[in-house]
Amino acid sequence: MAAPGTGPAPMTANSAAGRVLRHRNVLGILWLVLGMLGLTGSAVLLGISGMHGRGFGGWDQWGGPWTGMPPFVGGILGGLGVGLLIFSVLRIIAGVGLLTLQSWARMLTIVVAIISLINIPFGTAVGIYTLWVLMPDESDREFAQLAQQRARGGS
Repeated sequence: MAAPGTGPAPMTANSAAGRVLRHRNVLGILWLVLGMLGLTGSAVLLGISGMHGRGFGGWDQWGGPWTGMPPFVGGILGGLGVGLLIFSVLRIIAGVGLLTLQSWARMLTIVVAIISLINIPFGTAVGIYTLWVLMPDESDREFAQLAQQRARGGS
């Protein structure tokens, strides 16, 4: 029998231990929402980039019909749309991975969170929140334990 006071410290509501358990579902849902919004933005960018040469209707500054955007603009918007599409899919994968406690989800979500810091204001806020939850060493151990429990069929 262990001496009193030598066992593991009990988890309190404010301790770092248990942080992943308390915040995992919220983080997963936030990443899913950001990913879906990004997919919408990507579809808009890709749609606009495909309008090159078709025109938007209306008249240019010289009174003639406006024939559309310069050719390079469509390429830039298309590239941005594809980049946003890829990043949005990564956000969705990270959210699903967190919600289903996949062993790889913590690291992917940290990488996505760091990249999202430049996406002011929502990506920055969710990125900071994610790093606060998932970066501590205690979070690494806790996430690994939760993923192992899930793999064994536990809750």
